[in-house]
Amino acid sequence: MQGKHSSAVQHATRNLMRHRPGATAEFGISLDKLPGGMFQLFRSIDGHWTAPWVGREIPPLFRTSANALALDATAAADWVPAEDRERLKISLTHSRDSGQTLKARFRLQPPDTPERWCEITATPELSFSGGTMWHGFLIDVTRDEQTNRELRSLHRRWTLAARAAGIGVLEFDLGTAILSFDAIACAHHGIEAEQTWLGLSEWLEMVRAEDRLVASTALASPPIDGFAECLVLQVASANTGDARTLEYMFQAVNDERRLVGTCRDITQQLSVEALRRDKLAAEKANHSKGEFMSRVSHELRTPLNGILGFVQLMALDRSNPLPPLNMQRLDVIEQSGNRLLALIDQLLDVARIEEGRWTMRPRAIDLPPLVDQCVAAAYPLSQARGVEVLVEIAPEASALHVDPEAMQQVLSNLLANAIKYNRANGKVRVRFQVRGKTGRLVVDDTGIGMSEAQLAMLFEPFNRLGAEQTAVRGSGLGLVITQKLVHAMGGTLDVRSVVGRGSRFQVLLPLADHDQTADSGDDARRAEPSEWGGDLPQTVLYIEDDEVNTLLMKQVFCGQPALTLRTETTGERGIAAAIETQPSLILLDLHLADTSGFDVLRRLRANPKTGHIRCIAVSADALPSQIEQAMAMGFDGYWTKPLDLPRVMSELKAVLRAEAGG
Repeated sequence: MQGKHSSAVQHATRNLMRHRPGATAEFGISLDKLPGGMFQLFRSIDGHWTAPWVGREIPPLFRTSANALALDATAAADWVPAEDRERLKISLTHSRDSGQTLKARFRLQPPDTPERWCEITATPELSFSGGTMWHGFLIDVTRDEQTNRELRSLHRRWTLAARAAGIGVLEFDLGTAILSFDAIACAHHGIEAEQTWLGLSEWLEMVRAEDRLVASTALASPPIDGFAECLVLQVASANTGDARTLEYMFQAVNDERRLVGTCRDITQQLSVEALRRDKLAAEKANHSKGEFMSRVSHELRTPLNGILGFVQLMALDRSNPLPPLNMQRLDVIEQSGNRLLALIDQLLDVARIEEGRWTMRPRAIDLPPLVDQCVAAAYPLSQARGVEVLVEIAPEASALHVDPEAMQQVLSNLLANAIKYNRANGKVRVRFQVRGKTGRLVVDDTGIGMSEAQLAMLFEPFNRLGAEQTAVRGSGLGLVITQKLVHAMGGTLDVRSVVGRGSRFQVLLPLADHDQTADSGDDARRAEPSEWGGDLPQTVLYIEDDEVNTLLMKQVFCGQPALTLRTETTGERGIAAAIETQPSLILLDLHLADTSGFDVLRRLRANPKTGHIRCIAVSADALPSQIEQAMAMGFDGYWTKPLDLPRVMSELKAVLRAEAGG
């Protein structure tokens, strides 16, 4: 519109000047109201430039006067940069030679003022003297140029961002059914950058067959204005044929039968997302497995408590001794129950370690006492199999920075394996060396050894490498737990073995710093039962809803006439009994039919009449996290089912003696 308007003004001005010489002054005021300025620019045949007439807006732009421009128009070029002057000169020459209208932009840079942009539109006319007269219009387009510059900058930034993000740009012409691509979109489709377009049918052939109907329907039905169409399609590369997943976003252009959009390759992103989903699923499965193992442990430990508890009572009953044959049978029952209990504990250990619920508390530990303790615990097994255990560790050996409970289990498992899979009259040797900041614990045996194939499967859960066909008992979990515990303590476990000659297990673990005080490992030992003191005429309240466990506890107390046991089956009745009888001790099951043991403890502690009574939790839940939670909430002890009756009696007497002030 601006070009048509200026051409009409130029045409009217030229006619007025040609047919009515006074028209210039007559229309000066009207012309000055235009958004720019009219001008005449004349070049004589000898190359002299003048401006016979200029509008009022023009002289101030060039810091000169109309009279000065009428004498020498080159004065207007003083504030035009050299490169712009050169372009204007070339454009004027072309316009003069071709007779075409000139349209050009140039800058004005007067001193101490911001840069301005001007645009001129001028039509050439040959004069009788041989010179050329341009009739033109000049307008200040600074704001327009700034807008264009900002748009170009935005476009440049968008291009860089799109290129960095791998986003391609494409268009679809509904009239011609042709898609056009930029270089990135070409790369996504595996086509040459020079071929920037594809017919719709060609493009659909690249799309996976089951996606073609969706793709063609989406392009044939443009999205509503203001809404974008999103497509995720599998497309085969035109070059390699490799399938990739592309995400398209199309939007309709107002009043045009055209879609513009973007595409990006999300193949890798989907792979990462799939891995993330798999990881979350695995974590959820592990969590569910842990909950399942905890539940199974609780359900299995509860009946085991009755089985092993009564077995121990029958074995300890001196007033009604069993015949030797029945004692042997009872011993078999106890061994079988203990094997089942050990398997439950091992399964729980694996779940705890895999889920990161085995809380490591490493500290400086002296190795010799810990080794002596584990060797002593393994002595019955080594004696039964005729295996000699040799310990070659100096008393002043450097301390390790390890978790004592985990280290004890590692040593116990390695010793048990070295003894069980040894030959008759074989040897097991335990050594320790220091290498830099690492301690090297080695357990050698003279056993049957393992082949390379067996070593490759050594740490598979429940895989006993054929030992299940022998008389050697095991679960196939001991070394699995050992390896996981060593790794959790920041160490490594290496194995070397030769069939028929034996195996060597090497554990590398961090040494303790010199400024750390070493523990002797006594905390890892099980407390030995203390001797029974005098009579304690005291009452113990047992809140338990399982009949077998209640009967077992009654049997335990029936041999202690100085103690009175009262039992209740619900939390409500247990609280009422505690208020009424004021027992010296409360034994509290954590999983009652009407409420949890934790809730019962809170109510007991909140009541002034029962807040002082000692409470020991009794539960089949043996998870350390559960035990820690119970102790943190205020329980005075925690007994896990199946109950170790000698330990129970020892702790029971110690608590009651302390309560009585003995």
